[in-house]
Amino acid sequence: ELVFETAHTRKDKTLMPVEVHARVIVMGEGKYILSIARDITERKRTLERERVIHDFTRRAIAKSDLNGRLAEICKAALQLGYKMSWAGLLDEDTKTVMPVAQAGFEAGYLSGIKVKYDDSPLGCGHIGRAIKYKRVEVQNNITTDVRFEPWREQAVKRGFKSSISIPMMDEGRVTASLNVYNEDDEFSEDEITFLRSFVNNASLYLKNARLYEEAKSSAETVKREAEITKNLLMISNATANTTDIERLMEEVVKSVRVILGSDIVLSYLWDRDRGVFVPCRGAGLLRETVSLFRVEDADMGLAFMNRVFEEGVGRKRAFVVF
Repeated sequence: ELVFETAHTRKDKTLMPVEVHARVIVMGEGKYILSIARDITERKRTLERERVIHDFTRRAIAKSDLNGRLAEICKAALQLGYKMSWAGLLDEDTKTVMPVAQAGFEAGYLSGIKVKYDDSPLGCGHIGRAIKYKRVEVQNNITTDVRFEPWREQAVKRGFKSSISIPMMDEGRVTASLNVYNEDDEFSEDEITFLRSFVNNASLYLKNARLYEEAKSSAETVKREAEITKNLLMISNATANTTDIERLMEEVVKSVRVILGSDIVLSYLWDRDRGVFVPCRGAGLLRETVSLFRVEDADMGLAFMNRVFEEGVGRKRAFVVF
């Protein structure tokens, strides 16, 4: 028996993959070939979906950041044969869906539209409904459905005829949405079921990425706070134990630069005889250039220094200048 795969042309001119079983049959003195062709479209689709999920899993594991994994989800949707996909995060202040990842033929579509999830016309499309109602929303027949009016012109220009929006959930809360665009007028029930299942599973990777970023941010915050505390203690220690004012200011400007996260910090001392501020020490620039930042007198000097004088004698006040 000979088994092979080929394609059969349907009446509508589309190709249908078939598996052919052929064998030779001897009847009397004659030999005949018996061929049986079986439609394997569903099998091919299942194998292709398994391959896409396998490739997505491998790539998603290799990326730990949220946006990177959203990009991989978009790529996986594209591999399933759709024209374009994009993922959006939610801006809770403005109720806007912000695109952060995309794959496929977009050609400026995302920059030319605005999507919200409030009760305005921009929030009543399938994407806004998917987020508000926490369910999959399908937008078939883009060219005729009045609910798609705000985005129709841009979509039709690019050949989009139907779209589906699937919310990505984390503990009952929508954190993002995957939006897929098709060249066909409708999404089949089989496609809807598969995409819903795929996104539900992919959401676990997004949750892990979010937890990783939160842990990383917390670690960086703790490190930053420890560095600030260390430098505050250095200033306190220098103030208590240093009698040389210039050495004291050397320690102060170094520590203040770390505490404020500034590029450059300068300190000035008041010259009573000359009636001017004189540059003393700097951090973040060469020592020989510190003297270039001189102030001729209090009236013509830096604005924040003038404000020190305006406060009057005996009152202490600090000013931060950016």
